[in-house]
Amino acid sequence: MFPSLAEFKKARALKKERAFPCTPFRKKKLLNSKRESTHSRRMELREYLRRQLIFLENSCASFDRGCVDESIRMAVCLRVLFHDTTNQKSLLTRMGARQAKVLSTVPPLPPGAVFFSGMHRLILPVPGTPRVSVSLGEAWHKEFVLPDQWWEQVIYVGCSPIRRGIPWVQLKIRRKDVVLCAANRDGGAHVDPRLTAEYQALVEGLWRGTKGPPHTEISIPDDQFVLLRQMGYEVLNSPDLVALTKQQAPPTSSSAPPSN
Repeated sequence: MFPSLAEFKKARALKKERAFPCTPFRKKKLLNSKRESTHSRRMELREYLRRQLIFLENSCASFDRGCVDESIRMAVCLRVLFHDTTNQKSLLTRMGARQAKVLSTVPPLPPGAVFFSGMHRLILPVPGTPRVSVSLGEAWHKEFVLPDQWWEQVIYVGCSPIRRGIPWVQLKIRRKDVVLCAANRDGGAHVDPRLTAEYQALVEGLWRGTKGPPHTEISIPDDQFVLLRQMGYEVLNSPDLVALTKQQAPPTSSSAPPSN
C-alpha cells in the first residue's frame, strides 16, 4: 500500500532532518541569514526610493525649463510612491513607512465649500493672456501630513463642464484623481482616451479668462500639468522621505514646514 501525500512529506522532512540536524550552530546561521536577507531587502527598497526621487527631481527641472509635458512622468513616480491596490503595494507601504510625513501646501477644505482651489493660482497679466501657475515655495499654507491623508486630500472644488457645450457640473478633485489618470490613461504608463470626468475638466480648463482687445472669453487648459508640478515640489521638500533613503528604520516625523 502506497503512503499518503502527507505521510510522504513527513518522511521526507524526517530524512532531511537526520541528514542535516538543526544544531544550535545551524539555527544561529539560519537566523543570521534571514536577518541579512531582510537588511538587504531594506537596502534595495531605499535604493528604489532614492531612484524615484531622482526621477521626480529631474522631471521637475525639465518642467521648469519649459517642458510641461514632463509632469506626466511625475505622475508615474507619485503612483509608485503612494498608490496601493489589492494586488500591488506602493513603495512606501513596502518600506513600512506609512507614518512618514509628506509636505502639503493645500489648506484643509472648509466645511460646505462650493468653491475651493488649494494648489494652483490664476495669473491675470494686463496686458497679456491669463494663465495658471504653481505656487511652489510661495504657498502660504505648509503642513506635514501622513501619506494617506496627502493622497486623498481634496485640492479643488468647483463647477466646470466635463465636455465643451454641456451643462456645468460640481467637481471635487483629489491628488490621487489627478495622478492616477495622468499615469494610467494620459500617457504616463498607459494610454486610454476615456479620461475621468475630473481629469477631463482639468484638460479642458477649470478657469476662464478674457483675451483682448476685443476681450474674447477663453478657457485656460491643462491644469493637470501645474497640479502635478506642485505635487512634485511637495514630495521633494518632505524631509522624512529624503531621510528614508539613508536610514534603516522609518522615521517618526516631527518635521517643520520648509521656509520660502
